[in-house]
Amino acid sequence: MSQAWINGEFIDDKKLNISARDVGILRGYGVFDFLRTYGGEPFHLKDHLRRFFFSAEKLRLNIGYTLEELNSAIRELLKRNGYEESAIRMVCLGGESPSSMVPTDENTTYLIVEPFSADRSGLEQNQQKGVFLAGFPHLRYRAEVKTNNYIPAMDALHEAEQKGAFDALYCGKNGEIYETTRANVFFRIDGKWLTPKSDILIGITRSIVMSFIPEGELMEADLTLADLERADEAFLTSSTKEITPIVRIDDQLIGSGKPGPETAELIKRFNRYREEPALWAKREEEHPYGSF
Repeated sequence: MSQAWINGEFIDDKKLNISARDVGILRGYGVFDFLRTYGGEPFHLKDHLRRFFFSAEKLRLNIGYTLEELNSAIRELLKRNGYEESAIRMVCLGGESPSSMVPTDENTTYLIVEPFSADRSGLEQNQQKGVFLAGFPHLRYRAEVKTNNYIPAMDALHEAEQKGAFDALYCGKNGEIYETTRANVFFRIDGKWLTPKSDILIGITRSIVMSFIPEGELMEADLTLADLERADEAFLTSSTKEITPIVRIDDQLIGSGKPGPETAELIKRFNRYREEPALWAKREEEHPYGSF
């Protein structure tokens, strides 16, 4: 029987109840974070926890537990559920509020662990062929915070799917490039990798991949759709998509319209890295994810 954790208690996940008066339900006021395991080990768990606490702090939410307490609770949940591979979701909602609007310090914090498919065939197929993105005009509110408000993302994905696209790329009024609905983006232009630096969620996988790129070959820069004409390669990064090549955005082909060799090399490096948990721990201690 699957188990979850809520406000300090392990329970049957079918008994995971949240008050209908919680402002996370009434107003959508809450934050979350998400990660997966490799070989049963949670990938960069402490980095995801740090971002979870950062998001909560920015929205004045009180998680109510320390990072180490949540770290222990997640590892215990993984043992109790015993899945081969797991998806881990941590959530903090505003809790019940006398005004049904302004959160108090009595927030709702819970953890869910679910089976994560270990079948890599779909991901590897996308990595071999590349994916097509559809532009969508949107700038996320408090983009640096991982909030529960995914209504714009759902609208964007609906439009993208109607166009046959893999995902939607958020763009500004003047063609600024930000991110996709659930991933960061990189472009290879004039021999360097460029990734947007403003108005984005700073991804954990993004940070890891940036560390693979030699100094002098990477820039965080404000990019526009016009820059795509000069791009030879592109890819997106996320916990579930890892490194996935982008071969077209709307009607603009990226380079030859096929995944490029530099992207393929980064995929190989990431694949080696994900098989070495000792390297994750070393990186989390030496370069903690904190530059949000």
